Amino acid sequence: MNRQSKGDRTRADILALAMEASTIHGLHSLTIGKLSSVLGMSRSGLLSHFGTKEELQLAVVEYARKGFVEDVFESTDSKEHGLERLASLFQNWMKIVAVKGREGGCFFIKAFHETSSEDGRLHKRLSEIGSEFESVFEREARLAVRLGELRQDAKPEVLTFYLAATVEGIQLRKNLFNEPTLNEFGMERILTILRFYATTTGKSVLANLQVEKD
Repeated sequence: MNRQSKGDRTRADILALAMEASTIHGLHSLTIGKLSSVLGMSRSGLLSHFGTKEELQLAVVEYARKGFVEDVFESTDSKEHGLERLASLFQNWMKIVAVKGREGGCFFIKAFHETSSEDGRLHKRLSEIGSEFESVFEREARLAVRLGELRQDAKPEVLTFYLAATVEGIQLRKNLFNEPTLNEFGMERILTILRFYATTTGKSVLANLQVEKD
């Protein structure tokens, strides 16, 4: 039991370091040799946890997905479904990119761009996760329309595309120009898009949203 617990901790440490490195340098930069050197492990010891580079990459993706779900989705459980939760979802995502001090920003923005033109298991899994994330965003946008918080002509898939593109653009700006604090700027862009589609009821919901200062 203790050996298993130690093994789980070691695996988590490997995945945390690998995710951090991948967010900055990309998933394809990961190598068994580099990680074993940084962690002070033998190559065989690291391979015993994952077997191959591809298995390591896939494990990192699952580890990152778990963190994203916790940080972005589950932390909005106290919010009302609809526009309040939709805005909070993107606020949480923006924090990962612009506030948390996580160098490189969001793992998935980097990974989606890096593997978008590829085939294989890694691309397939990332595509599935991207669709999963989109469905959560679109569900709340669709519900906000039904609740009368967004205009009837608001198309959930278009609206959430604009919002996601804004978050991705903030990450690009942060990394390209080395701007460390963009949360307030990014959230103002998010709110501008939401206000454009919001009804009077929806604008009241947005007025109560607290945006963290940089």
